[in-house]
Amino acid sequence: MTELLLDIQRWLMALTLALPRMLTVFTVLPFLAEPVLPGLIRTGIAISLTVVVLPLVDTQLASVTLGTTAFIFLIAKETVLGLLIGYLIGLGFWAVGSVGAFIDTQRGALSAHMFNPLVGEQTSPLGGFMTQAMATLLFASGGFLSLLQLLYLSYVSWPVPSFYPAFNWEAVGFLLQQMDLLMYVMLLLAGPAIIIMLLAEIGMALIGRFVPQINVFLLAMPVKSALALLLLVLYMTAMLHFVRDGFWQYPGLLNVLDGLLR
Repeated sequence: MTELLLDIQRWLMALTLALPRMLTVFTVLPFLAEPVLPGLIRTGIAISLTVVVLPLVDTQLASVTLGTTAFIFLIAKETVLGLLIGYLIGLGFWAVGSVGAFIDTQRGALSAHMFNPLVGEQTSPLGGFMTQAMATLLFASGGFLSLLQLLYLSYVSWPVPSFYPAFNWEAVGFLLQQMDLLMYVMLLLAGPAIIIMLLAEIGMALIGRFVPQINVFLLAMPVKSALALLLLVLYMTAMLHFVRDGFWQYPGLLNVLDGLLR
């Protein structure tokens, strides 16, 4: 009986130390955040997925003696790692949502805000649609399995009892580069629609100049909206392939972070 209680205590300690990384990632990701999944359900999913790595974590903890201070520090460290991994994974979703918001701004539909549960805030109609399309593609294309592969491999590369994953200046530069990547992806995906709407705006300005009887302000929004949506339909397939390829690159993030944080 005593041996059974000790085993239960050991496994509970392994779960307590392994769970913060997984749970924090799920909390940061927009398609698993609070408005989409209630906290209790999200915690249950995180626990069920963390159970897979418990034998590994238990083996890692077998040769380590942890005091109260070290135990608390490891939980804090795991939370920070979860925030970092979740931030890097969520960049793609925020970029695609920004593409939709950018296009809606240019076509004059930004005032039609609605609540998007995937991001937990008010978004534009096209921004919400593109975020939901990306989340659907993640699960339909097997990208979620690639995400889980990244999370499980992180427990191998950065063992739970491994202390001091210190940030260095290279890590700071890497995070800033990811912000640049966010802007790059947003401009790359939204660029064709923005150019078409700009040309339409120039055409409307010329029409208003030579035919002042026509109210170009009333015509501008429907014309730009029609052109932008038509162009999106034409290259939506290429955009989704671009996003899907990004899903399969998730495990590659581990090699980059491994060199920055260990």
